[in-house]
Amino acid sequence: MKAYRICERKNEQLHTLFHPINGSRVMPIGIWMEAEVKPVRDASKTKGKEYISGFHCMETLQEMRDLKRMFKKPRDLVIVECEVEGVRRKKHSRHNVLLVDKMKLIRVVEKLEMSHVK
Repeated sequence: MKAYRICERKNEQLHTLFHPINGSRVMPIGIWMEAEVKPVRDASKTKGKEYISGFHCMETLQEMRDLKRMFKKPRDLVIVECEVEGVRRKKHSRHNVLLVDKMKLIRVVEKLEMSHVK
């Protein structure tokens, strides 16, 4: 299945926005990556909603574009097309977020324009 995600671009390498994968935030293009699938919680470790972890993606390019208002600091963020497997919905999210067990980054689609960030 095709999906999209936001990555940070540094020195032409793609990086996760937050959590590392196997100790690194670098995400290679064209190689299957497996998420560490385990119970996790949003925000607070005791009061946050519990769910099964996975790579965060969305089904459409427009859904990714609509997330630009969530980012407050200027960074080089790009939207990346992905191939994904083991897909489920993050039911308690405000957005249409997919959690996936396996992901392969295909290509950078576009830069995420963040004109609101100063």
